[in-house]
Amino acid sequence: MPVDEIDRQKWDGFCEAFSRQHHGWLVDVEASDPVWPGSPHAQSLNAEISEYDFQTLDERIAVETIHRKVLMQSVVLQSVSLAYCPSGEEQIVITAETRERKSWTHAVQKPARVRLEHTENGADEALYVDTGRYTIVVRFPITAPMEALDGFVSE
Repeated sequence: MPVDEIDRQKWDGFCEAFSRQHHGWLVDVEASDPVWPGSPHAQSLNAEISEYDFQTLDERIAVETIHRKVLMQSVVLQSVSLAYCPSGEEQIVITAETRERKSWTHAVQKPARVRLEHTENGADEALYVDTGRYTIVVRFPITAPMEALDGFVSE
């Protein structure tokens, strides 16, 4: 899948535009180790997984998800924003709402990279915020180009 790396100087504007475009969308928020698509570690991990002789699908899923933890599932995205800690360090703050209409916030401290993954047809699929120690992924369980969702997503 195509991935765009967002230039650090453009993070603030990107976060604002991303929030406007995806406000109200269902998302899953995951934490993982610093294995990102296309990295040498990811390629070697995928090679190891593909060479392993799995006896069951559950066994394969267990191995593939070792490096991933779901923080929140099927929450409504409110915003993704660039903020600053009292120390002046950057953080990217993800705010969502649960089914019970409770606010949920996760601050990614000291972000090093921000990337946006797209489907083959150009729809946004996932936002990656990498710290170098771990990656937070905001994933869209349903992906479609914006024009295909006209009238289905509230503004």
